[in-house]
This record gives sequence, C-alpha cells and structure tokens, in this order.
Amino acid sequence: TNPDNMPFITWNPTVDEQNAAIARAGRFQNFAGVPYDPANTIAIVEGYYRNASAQHITGVDLSGRYSFSVADESFDLFANASWLEIEQRTLPTQPSRSLTGLLFEPADFRARGGLSWYHGGFTVTGIVNYIGEITDTGVIPNVRLEPWTTVDARIGYRGAVDSPLSGFDFAFAVSNLFDEAPPRARGACVTDPGLCYDGTNHSVIGRLVSATVRKRF
Repeated sequence: TNPDNMPFITWNPTVDEQNAAIARAGRFQNFAGVPYDPANTIAIVEGYYRNASAQHITGVDLSGRYSFSVADESFDLFANASWLEIEQRTLPTQPSRSLTGLLFEPADFRARGGLSWYHGGFTVTGIVNYIGEITDTGVIPNVRLEPWTTVDARIGYRGAVDSPLSGFDFAFAVSNLFDEAPPRARGACVTDPGLCYDGTNHSVIGRLVSATVRKRF
C-alpha cells in the first residue's frame, strides 16, 4: 500500500521472473499448503539488502580551554560541545528524514565542561556531562526523553621529584558521581525486555569508582 516500496515488489510475475527469484534464493519453501503453481503467484517481494539509501551528515564541534591563576593556585577551565544532524533517504523516491535525536540514534546535541585545580602535586577535576533530549520512537505516540546530565570527579597526585614517591602517580576517580539514572525509554523494552534505556546515548552502569597507581621509570 506504500508507493515508496513499489521498487521492491513485482506484481503478477511471469514464470521466468519467478524462476529467476527462486534461483537467487538459498532455498525454496512452500507454506501455502498446496503444490506450488506459478499461475497462482500474486507478487514477488524482494527482502534482501540493497545499497539504496543515502545519508547527509552535518555538524559543528566547538571546544575551548582557559588557564588562569589566583594567588598561588592554578586553574584550567575547559568545555566542548557538538551539534549533529544526520538525514537519511531510504529510497530515491522517498523524502529525507532526520535520524539524530531519535531512539538508538546519535543525540543531536551533547556537551562536556569542567574545571581543574592544581595545587602542588595535587589535581582536582570536576566535569559536567550533558546529552540532549531523545525522542522515543518505540512507542505511539512518540515521547521525548529528558536531557541526561551527569557529573564526574577526579583527584590525582604526582609525587615530587625529591620525595620517596618520585615517579608515582595516584588517581581516584568517580564517574556519574550522583548515580544519575538514565531516562527510561519504554520503546527500548520492545526490542530488549528489561533494558528500558537508550544504549546508544545512555548508560545504566551508574556510579563507577576507580583507583589507579602508576609508576614512571
């Protein structure tokens, strides 16, 4: 019933067209309950992959960093953001449609920014991560998932050259400091029951704590 799909359907196929389709197939199965009769074939529907679609991708990436000092303290302020737009045309006869910002597709906007403080061998960094709204296309009507904001923190220490800890680096980091749950996407439950989130843009790991020790020789 969709005219855009007409290139993949052959109505009232001839015997030669049917034989060619059967020859291309890996196997032939008849579920009609009666012997196969070419005269009773209504249509051939092509269900194999074809290199028919096209994508047009545009985007803007912005990043900046500013270092400054206050008294004897040093600071490093940084931020980056990206905007992405992906348009796809499935068939030459179809109009283009936007993919970004949809469930299981890249977000159309995301940003990350933070501040680092340096004091002697210590470094303390806080980072805020932001992912824009996502449209849950797995439910009808479609619903918008709220933006997701998380905070990361890191404390590091580098041993002084003239100390017993010379050559050692220590770090303690926490991702998703406040254990912010991802937006619930009911449409994702359809394909993966129990995993009701957008695995392309969000994570269900929650707060993750790590500690590292590194020795430089």
